Amino acid sequence: MKIDFFFKVIALLFIFFFTHQVLYSSEIFSVQVGAFSSEKHTQNLIKTLKDRGIKCSVHETEGLYKVYCGEFSQETQAYALKSELYSLGYDKVFIVSKSVQPSQDTTTVDSSTKQVIQRETIPPIKERTDVKPLEHVREEPGPHAAVLLDRVVAVVNKEVITWSELYKMMEHEATDQVKSLKEEERMNIFKDNEAFFLGKLIDLRLQIQEAKRLGLGVTPEEMTEAIENIKKKYSLTDNALRESLEKEGLTFEEYRKRLSEQITVSKLVSQQIRSKIVISDEEVKKYMEENKESPGDSETLRLRQIFFKRQENDADKKAIEDRADLIIQKLKEGEDFSALAKEYSEDPSRRLGGDLGFMKKNHLAKEFIDVLNTMKTGDFSIPFWSEKGLHIVKLEEKISAQSIDEVRKDVRNQLAEDRFSEIYKNWIKGIRENAYIEIRL
Repeated sequence: MKIDFFFKVIALLFIFFFTHQVLYSSEIFSVQVGAFSSEKHTQNLIKTLKDRGIKCSVHETEGLYKVYCGEFSQETQAYALKSELYSLGYDKVFIVSKSVQPSQDTTTVDSSTKQVIQRETIPPIKERTDVKPLEHVREEPGPHAAVLLDRVVAVVNKEVITWSELYKMMEHEATDQVKSLKEEERMNIFKDNEAFFLGKLIDLRLQIQEAKRLGLGVTPEEMTEAIENIKKKYSLTDNALRESLEKEGLTFEEYRKRLSEQITVSKLVSQQIRSKIVISDEEVKKYMEENKESPGDSETLRLRQIFFKRQENDADKKAIEDRADLIIQKLKEGEDFSALAKEYSEDPSRRLGGDLGFMKKNHLAKEFIDVLNTMKTGDFSIPFWSEKGLHIVKLEEKISAQSIDEVRKDVRNQLAEDRFSEIYKNWIKGIRENAYIEIRL
């Protein structure tokens, strides 16, 4: 009987001290998920988390809207929520704490009153110093602002791919034309192409995982050499390289990581595929015979053009010819061909100043060849019609016909690339089939 009474007393004391500590702890712990200068982004994040059953609130400090999730008297409870958020793809969350000044009348305060007291009497929330702060969640102006609302879009074996990784990749690979669009238009284009680029990102992640499995990697010396070669190739100083990366929305550390991944994948592909491709002399000979590849008919030209689409209406055709005559007059007065191409041409090459790149002369249409036969390097043509429309071309560069050995070399390289593409496609397919891939778009 005495023993039973003793345990009851101990139990009552435990309950008293435990509940007192919970109700009147000197600190309340929460998990910070984001900090934004835009209230709209903040509310979007809160709604997203609410849909997942996680209640969050906003605290505005120093012009930033900070998102805090949960209010816990015990730090272990905050760590549990932090782990849950991490599993949802929020990998930069961290714990914050706030001091609580208890009410004078501690015997009659219910939970709802206690919450009011906390909100009215607590000092500003302080960030814990024993965890790494969330450095990248402050909203930055420009094209990368939208990547802040992060989530997992794919799981590749034991690794996750986040929404921000996907959109940074799309930003990096976007053409200048897409980059120049308004943010809403650009994001709509990205949205339409999410699946395609996510497939590329999954393939990249699978290859890096395969390289690690095979013990392939990049040494510090290789990284240093690669960066020095890039600086030398583009005549860049350290500061110029960093400034160029900042314009692309990349930190130097992110650039090193991407470069390391590229070198690693290159090593892997070389070991697993390229080193095993052999093109025989017989294959080269057969291709040349079937495609009539021979020296003397493979002169290479670099061209620019200003192009107008063909119109069926004679009046419209006359208007096009008048416009072309105006351009010819401007060219004769010394205006730049590429600038005029950007202003007037209706061909996609206009954004590149009409640059069509290098082209084999014998691959061009007869109308082009007839005009180009009368031109020297640096000349521009008179306007001429083809079945597609009206052209004005400029001959930028001319490379002489190849020797027989050069032709064979080009054919061998082309056959090797064709075979590589086929083998690589099957190889990636095999890696995918043996991997765990979950798409969450």
